[in-house]
Amino acid sequence: MSYAFYIKVDYNIISEKLMQQFKIPTNIIIYREIDAAKKFMENMIDISKKINDIYSGVRRILVRLGFSI
Repeated sequence: MSYAFYIKVDYNIISEKLMQQFKIPTNIIIYREIDAAKKFMENMIDISKKINDIYSGVRRILVRLGFSI
């Protein structure tokens, strides 16, 4: 089994620096092994947690600045 994915980023929302800092892949990811389904889910969960961490940090900054979210 195999899979491939690419994360399309709007650098107006998430900077390239943050993508690198949180180690979110910006190139095409290809995986070909017997455990592809399991590895795909592990990758998706890992990346989604990292993106959530980025947005949580932005949310905290906005709250400190007085914005209501």
